[in-house]
Amino acid sequence: MVKVNLLPPKERTKKQDTKENVWGLFLGILTIIIIVAFSLILAAYKNNINEEIKNTETQITSQKERIQEYKEVESTVANLTKNISTIQQIQKQAPQWSKILEDLRSRIPVEVKLEESSVSIATSGAKNANPTNQPILLTIRGLSGNQFLIAKFKEALGASSYFEYVDLSSSTWQQDKNNFEFIFQAKVKI
Repeated sequence: MVKVNLLPPKERTKKQDTKENVWGLFLGILTIIIIVAFSLILAAYKNNINEEIKNTETQITSQKERIQEYKEVESTVANLTKNISTIQQIQKQAPQWSKILEDLRSRIPVEVKLEESSVSIATSGAKNANPTNQPILLTIRGLSGNQFLIAKFKEALGASSYFEYVDLSSSTWQQDKNNFEFIFQAKVKI
């Protein structure tokens, strides 16, 4: 069976143009639907990725805080270990502290007031220095009405049999205390 189109050529092209226009409209609508669907999928995927990024950033911040806490604890432990080591070194060298402090008390001029004293191990620049051979330093901080009394006190400490070397680290006028504040460092003889 053979189909013959007996419509005039204008009508035939019109019908064909209409058919092509409908097909083009269908393809255009289908393309728009596909683009909109793809855009929605991408937006949902982007939101999901943004949430994962926020969660990861929160975890990173949390881990950084924990690391900082560990570093602070590690620093505290290192300081405690150093202090314990210093105490053990001082104990090994076994100075007679009661005699040293009694001698120190007897050499303080009446007008001089001691505010603070501390004991430490002198550190040398050598990396392999034996800590048990390093001298013990006594640091004394006090107040005096004049510098003559400070010099007299330094001289008295220098004459002591318990100290090898006495150094005046500083002597400054303190307006608020209306006195000279001084700091001595003395090496303890063992």
